[in-house]
Amino acid sequence: MTGDEELLNALVRQAQLGDDTAFAALVAARHRQAYQTAYAILHSPRDAEEVTQDAFLKVFRKLHTLKEPSAFSAWLTTIVTRLAIDHMRSQKRHQAEPIENVAEIPERENDPTLRTVIEEALAQLSPDHRAILLLRERDGYEYTEIARILGVPIGTVKSRLAYAKQALRKFL
Repeated sequence: MTGDEELLNALVRQAQLGDDTAFAALVAARHRQAYQTAYAILHSPRDAEEVTQDAFLKVFRKLHTLKEPSAFSAWLTTIVTRLAIDHMRSQKRHQAEPIENVAEIPERENDPTLRTVIEEALAQLSPDHRAILLLRERDGYEYTEIARILGVPIGTVKSRLAYAKQALRKFL
């Protein structure tokens, strides 16, 4: 065990006993690691900082449950990762970002560049995602009809459509 690991383990033990100074030192020692993990998932400095703060708040509340001080770094990474994923999911639920309606493509056929870009974007989608997107947006089928046509559950249709729109949004 290196000197840094021994110091970290000592800080964890002291913080578990209620030493606020030790906890502050623990936060200072691992803040960068936590932030980098959150940023790698969220790609947003503001969101990564928010998740990092939430993670250390959770660590403060649950530190007494950590049995092995040597597992602190892995435990912190797990907390940050789960919080970042939850944050990302909640952001997606709250976004009402409209996607350009693919059904409008024929109205713009006079613009060959736009048509090419859209065709390239659609080509990037998996066949399942492309099929559902086109059936829904271009052809106007309802979810139940798409489910029947493709022989998949309605939940699968909704899920694949959401992923297709997300991928298309990224490409465009």
